[in-house]
Amino acid sequence: MTITLQDVAAILGLPTDGKVVTGATSMDWRVLCGEVLGHAPLVSEQPYGDVKLAYLDRHYAHWAAVAADPQQVLYFTKAHITRMLGSWLLCDKSGGSIVGCRYIALLAGSFDDIGDWTIQFNGLARFKPQHQLLYRGTLDTLTRDEVVWQPYGDYHFLDIPADERYLWLARTPIICFHHVERCQPDRCLRQFGLDQSIPLRPRKLKGVHDHTL
Repeated sequence: MTITLQDVAAILGLPTDGKVVTGATSMDWRVLCGEVLGHAPLVSEQPYGDVKLAYLDRHYAHWAAVAADPQQVLYFTKAHITRMLGSWLLCDKSGGSIVGCRYIALLAGSFDDIGDWTIQFNGLARFKPQHQLLYRGTLDTLTRDEVVWQPYGDYHFLDIPADERYLWLARTPIICFHHVERCQPDRCLRQFGLDQSIPLRPRKLKGVHDHTL
């Protein structure tokens, strides 16, 4: 069993086809935050290419005070999206206290531009080790008859074009900034209504995970 792009589309409702979420990992992040969000963070609020959400608390806590200014409303809205990325959607082991400045770069355009991005990498899940062991143990004890091979058969609301569904079967690396993960749907072809042959050995990107940002 493995996570597939079909799971991303069905559970999160996120597109898996569109402009790829990737870009530079080395910029003047304080200048970038100033341009996109209207306020540059303090040096202490920006460790290692991330920005602390306390910076958002300091500048974007009083919506009513700027509601009459369209430009400030734009800044506040993008700040709220930034908070969503750091706290809910792309959380990491910081516990939702920081967000990568590289994602803020994706908010530089109009809202029409923002809507074209596709999330093809879901960040790091904030599961505690004991939860991982519990879920893994539950999956390992399932019999063949207990596994639901096609969990989305009744999801008629998924109006997803055929050419995008075809991408769900791609065996390819998925790249998002400095994150690289290999998507291996050939290991769970029953999820797509196909016969499962003996899959190839799982491929690991040797050496990639030894590098830091």
